[in-house]
Amino acid sequence: MANSTFFKVGKSTISKLKSEWQNVLEKYCSEELIIDEIFQFLVEKYSEKHRAYHNLSHIYYLLEEGKKFEFDDTDSVYLTTWFHDVIYEPKRSDNEIESAKLAVKLLSELNFSNNKIEQIILSTQTHSAENLDLDGKTFLDLDLSILGANYEVYQNYSRAIREEYSHVSDDLYRQGRKRILENFLKRELIYFTDNLRERFEKQARINLINEIKELS
Repeated sequence: MANSTFFKVGKSTISKLKSEWQNVLEKYCSEELIIDEIFQFLVEKYSEKHRAYHNLSHIYYLLEEGKKFEFDDTDSVYLTTWFHDVIYEPKRSDNEIESAKLAVKLLSELNFSNNKIEQIILSTQTHSAENLDLDGKTFLDLDLSILGANYEVYQNYSRAIREEYSHVSDDLYRQGRKRILENFLKRELIYFTDNLRERFEKQARINLINEIKELS
């Protein structure tokens, strides 16, 4: 995995993202102004100052990785990527629920209706693949691919998550973070798809064990 997860998104990249967004949404919505307004809204949300990891570079990475897969419903996975973290406030516990609600609302304005997107976004709260099809499972695996990154990228990721939770004391953060990482380790398998499991499972378990040791 490249360090693209953490690069600063510049104007040329945003222009590329906008062009791709327009190409997808103009199939469903004839209102160019609405298409552009919602794109700009998403860019602003993912550019919020408190986002050290769940930001525009994270979205760009997922979109680029997603191009390497053949999905049954490519547009739904594409839009899921854009909306899955649109609401992200570390002090809240309902980010996924609110992101799913907002996705449904804004996508209806774009004349795109699909329960699949809402279902996948809600599943990111626990990263449970229950009732998800292969598209949904693949998206969850891509979203968790950072866990199986090389040492340098994973260290950048763990520091970025700590930065997002800078309002939490060290003791409370260590307790909460360890609990989350241990829950992933307890799974028989972290990844749901063969492709991504082969790429990331082994390294993810090494990274999780090492971070738990550091947190201890």
